[in-house]
Amino acid sequence: MVVGGGGSVVVVVVVVVVVVVVVVVVGGFVVVGGFVVVPGFGVVVVFVVVVDAARLDVDVVPRAGGRDVV
Repeated sequence: MVVGGGGSVVVVVVVVVVVVVVVVVVGGFVVVGGFVVVPGFGVVVVFVVVVDAARLDVDVVPRAGGRDVV
């Protein structure tokens, strides 16, 4: 009976990254926030970005007829 037999052990690590992004328009500002979770590593990165909607090229206010005017 041979134990071990000089075989190699292959370890496959699967990393699952969960990214959640929330975009909210508040008082003419576009707030983008979210977090990144890497299970098993305990890494959580929270980020919040506030952008003035007036600087964006896209008008975030819906117009009549359900169309957005750019």
